[in-house]
Amino acid sequence: MVTDARLSNQVPKSSLSWKSFLLRARVPFEFARICVIATLLALVYLNQNSQVSNLVYEIQVLNAKRQILCRENAEVRYEIAVAESLFRIEEKAVRLGLADTVAVQRLEVSYAEEGPPEKSLPPKQLSSSVPTYLTADARGAWETLVLQFIEWVKNPRPAP
Repeated sequence: MVTDARLSNQVPKSSLSWKSFLLRARVPFEFARICVIATLLALVYLNQNSQVSNLVYEIQVLNAKRQILCRENAEVRYEIAVAESLFRIEEKAVRLGLADTVAVQRLEVSYAEEGPPEKSLPPKQLSSSVPTYLTADARGAWETLVLQFIEWVKNPRPAP
């Protein structure tokens, strides 16, 4: 059996000093500190990696929404093109009671130097100049439109 006295004879005195003990006790603390630092670095890496994954997911969602909106935009453009087609316009004109006219009348208007004449047409005279190819409903709407136009020409609204 080894006693303390024998141990002290076998072990150098420098290893039994206080400084030597502090050095040996410091090794586990340094290892623990390195482990904590490595853990913190790993957590930072995982946090950044999850943020990048979230951003990639958001980009994919936004790209999908953009594709849907582009498709809807193309559908709306197609609907506009169909609605503006001459066949569709002609079909709607026939439903409204408008028809092709053979004779086109062109009126030449000349103004005196002082401006357009200030004459007002009574409604009876106006109804005789309404085109005859309009239906009764369209003729009434036409007369109202012409009367509103004449009133506007007489008293235009001042610009704000």
